[in-house]
Amino acid sequence: MDLFAGVNVAPPTGAGQLLSATGSGTAAWAAAPGAAAQFYASTGAGAASWGLRGGAAAPASFAPAGPAATASTTLVMMGLGLTVTYTPALTGTVFVLATGYVSTAVAVVPLTIGGRFGTGTAPANGAAVTGARFGPAADVTTQALAIGVPGDVTFSQVLTGLALGTAVWLDFALLTSVALDAAAVTGCQFAIWELH
Repeated sequence: MDLFAGVNVAPPTGAGQLLSATGSGTAAWAAAPGAAAQFYASTGAGAASWGLRGGAAAPASFAPAGPAATASTTLVMMGLGLTVTYTPALTGTVFVLATGYVSTAVAVVPLTIGGRFGTGTAPANGAAVTGARFGPAADVTTQALAIGVPGDVTFSQVLTGLALGTAVWLDFALLTSVALDAAAVTGCQFAIWELH
């Protein structure tokens, strides 16, 4: 259906074009938007390709409590996704920045950590590794600087193609190289925002 039939609005020539609102009411543009944050986005070419969309999801930051350490020598989830969630609303393209501090309990031994994201029920602490990786192409093997002096880790990535209106959980997966020396990640922080 042509939303702008009989009005002076040119049809889009392809997908990804925008028609913005400057306010609310019919004076803001030819069709009546509900608020200035709304706009029409094209899904293709032709007059019938304009579709009303809302604004981007608000940026979010999280500083969840430190999860329980793990003695697992295979990757397990930390359970942070139970509270670290984000729902894209506009483009489905989201920038993620996740940081934390890693350590082992008894001696300085290698550990492996990686970022994960997914939809649906978020995994609990200690659950088998799941979700898609974010950050580097491979999980990172590192270690604390010394006992009582944790090492720091930072993961970032632009996630694309996320479903609009569907919550995404974010988490860390972690393992220790020595089962008698539990690995932990503390001081976790996540910053997430949707890109236009």
